[in-house]
Amino acid sequence: MTTDRFGERRVMLVGAVLLALSGAVFASGRGGAAGLVLGSVVLGTGHLLSVVGQQAAVANTAGPGRFDTAFGHYTFAASLGQALGPALITLVGGEGALPDTTPIFWTATGLGVVLLACTVFLRFPDRAGAGGAAETGGMGTLLRLPGLVRALLISCVVLSAVDITLVYLPALGADRGLAAGFVGLLLTLRAVASMTSRLFLGRLVAHTTADESTGTSGTNPTGHQTGQ
Repeated sequence: MTTDRFGERRVMLVGAVLLALSGAVFASGRGGAAGLVLGSVVLGTGHLLSVVGQQAAVANTAGPGRFDTAFGHYTFAASLGQALGPALITLVGGEGALPDTTPIFWTATGLGVVLLACTVFLRFPDRAGAGGAAETGGMGTLLRLPGLVRALLISCVVLSAVDITLVYLPALGADRGLAAGFVGLLLTLRAVASMTSRLFLGRLVAHTTADESTGTSGTNPTGHQTGQ
């Protein structure tokens, strides 16, 4: 794994640099379609590295029994950014159906620099040197973990749906002549709904786990249900 080899902080630093660089590429407006493709590749790579590093940092710093809550708070912060982003588009780019993208991209570049500065000062505790078989057995060992393939498949479906929504709504708004502020409001409402669910992720998982434990408490040592 990338974070296991290089560490979360280094991966996050590279991701932040690429995010800032992608904003500068878009803002320059050079290269035409080729420049747009290049900027998209840089943006996607930077976003991926940032998310991978951040999620690894959350997983490796969360205390015992706090992983679900910590991850819920992390994804809450991500949704908060998605809620504020559309407002920034309207504030910086204007209210038109097609806002001025140049100041928007320069603002994104500045935010990437802020992310880089914050990452520079992050410090993570040293991790234990020896890991279990899942940590040292490679990708094949990880994929054989119970339920992991199903979790990955569900994650792919959810992320694809979110990405399609984020891309389709602005395109639909431009095609129908909707103001950028209205499209931004729709995106903000989606992000607020995500924030609400993610903020209580830890409690939801704990409640679900407790229900499952209660449901299995009626089994005798032979594994057969009692009281039927």
